[in-house]
Amino acid sequence: LDNLGFKQLKISVNLSASQFLDPDLLPFLREQIKAFSRNPAQIELELTERTLVADVEQTLDTMRQIKQLGFIFSIDDFGTGYSSLSYLKQMPVDIIKIDRSFVSGMSDNSADMQIVSSTIAMVQKLGMQVVAEGVETSEHMRLLQDLNCEIGQGYFISRPIAESELYTLLPEKIQYGVWDKLDKLNTKP
Repeated sequence: LDNLGFKQLKISVNLSASQFLDPDLLPFLREQIKAFSRNPAQIELELTERTLVADVEQTLDTMRQIKQLGFIFSIDDFGTGYSSLSYLKQMPVDIIKIDRSFVSGMSDNSADMQIVSSTIAMVQKLGMQVVAEGVETSEHMRLLQDLNCEIGQGYFISRPIAESELYTLLPEKIQYGVWDKLDKLNTKP
């Protein structure tokens, strides 16, 4: 990515509960930052709500230590787990990703719409960034824009791309630091 001129892109890495609770995670992350001369702020570690509540005290301690290194944390699939809002405000989380099940239902289910709307407002008031997962239609995009959602991800924006294709697509798709969704990828069955 650096060689293509994308030195400031952020990479997200999903961590399972066992990976996150592994005592070797912190030393491993330190080692990788040093070995590859990476800025940890370019690496977003994604955790599910279930991972966060597995052992709250250990989770908070581990998160704080990793956060001190400069990594970014996101909670993936928000709304599907069991996290308490009191834990959420204690955790050093930067990004909340609203689960696709709520986003996909918001255009024809008022409860889903209210959940998405409330979650966006709450997350922004807490000073975190919000991402809507499962954006699959222009209507989803419009509704999310009306709710002041900052970021969306899903098939409407881009289908999954194989790593072998990604490096040739990036130079033509990233415009001013943002993925240009107007492409042939969205017309594939």
